[in-house]
Amino acid sequence: MIYDFKVMKRNGEELSLKDYEGKVILIVNTATGCGFTPQYEPIEEMYKKYHEQGLEILDIPCNQFGNQAPGSDEEIHEFCTLHYNTTFEQMKKADVNGDNELPLYAYLKSQKGFEGFGKGPSAMFMENHLKKIDPNYSSNPDIDPVGACIGEKSSRVNEIVEELAGEKIDIVKYSEDPVEFITEALSPAKVVAVEILSEDPKSCKVSVPESQLSLAIGNKGQNAKLAAKLTGYKIDIKPQFDNNISSEQKDNVSDNAEIKNENQENESVSESVIISEESVKTDET
Repeated sequence: MIYDFKVMKRNGEELSLKDYEGKVILIVNTATGCGFTPQYEPIEEMYKKYHEQGLEILDIPCNQFGNQAPGSDEEIHEFCTLHYNTTFEQMKKADVNGDNELPLYAYLKSQKGFEGFGKGPSAMFMENHLKKIDPNYSSNPDIDPVGACIGEKSSRVNEIVEELAGEKIDIVKYSEDPVEFITEALSPAKVVAVEILSEDPKSCKVSVPESQLSLAIGNKGQNAKLAAKLTGYKIDIKPQFDNNISSEQKDNVSDNAEIKNENQENESVSESVIISEESVKTDET
């Protein structure tokens, strides 16, 4: 029973869900740097409207998905109160998945499994195509999510592009590790190294072979722009040179890279789809 579980308050004290017995509990997994962060506003409105009637909000931040909640527990609380005037408490950060997942989340997931990709044309098409492979795809760990979406000879992704009137779709495998995620997001360019420079604001330096520089940045910066949108990181792409190249050639290539990187901020990108084994997330721009 849910009342058997406990969570940690941001000050380190335990909160027993038994204290909420007989009340309506809304448990939310949140992040301060997520596209859904503005939902704090309607949640706060709901809390104010129904709290006196027994509604409790259990806000448990998580930093597992794209490193979107990097701040301390107190920083997250200050962010919520400052930007969204929240009056309900934020709990201590906790993992949703993996070896350190919160026992409460493990219980909740066992009670109600994955039920789809949400709403929108891309979500609908992805779900329909994956069901052709396996009606029970959502619980099958053997399905390669990227390959399943692309299909044999790109048949499935081409069908989706056709249904979306030619809208370009990039499929990127999601990872909770920001280095892996940034590397995937810059594909098909080969990435030599990713150095995380800062978490607030998010920024990183990426090294690619000189021969891969144009591919990594993309036409008018589109590939780098897309990678930045997907990962949430400002990405500074630098070439890695062969020992044989002259200093003058290095300067020329580096200058061109800086110009192309500046173009990242001025170019729009098409719809992108982030794929993980557990879910498909859509980022529309």
